Amino acid sequence: QMLLYTHPFNDARAARGLPAINSFWVHGTGALPPGLTAPAQPPQVADALRAPALREDWRAWASAWNALDAGPVAELLRQAEQGQPVRLTLSGEHSAQTFHTAPLGLVQRIQRFLRPQRFMDMREQL
Repeated sequence: QMLLYTHPFNDARAARGLPAINSFWVHGTGALPPGLTAPAQPPQVADALRAPALREDWRAWASAWNALDAGPVAELLRQAEQGQPVRLTLSGEHSAQTFHTAPLGLVQRIQRFLRPQRFMDMREQL
């Protein structure tokens, strides 16, 4: 509201006797214009780890990880190895981190080689 309150278009509206515009609403309802399409695939949510973790059933949790590694994670790896764009979001109780494939420059490749990111370090941030 404060951003729009001082905008020059509100001075012009006031000069014409019109009320100030101090907000606007952006929404995502309605039909897409012709030529635009919805995303090809909705995001996949793999929540098989959640229930075993909440029950503190670590054997089932490890089994769920193995299933993820053999299924969706293996598919993401295959796509990345073929040069396709890949995006993975890992979420924890308090936050999430998103990783995506992108071409790496020379400096980034050297940094990755000299300081690889360890999962245990990243896990603490979730």
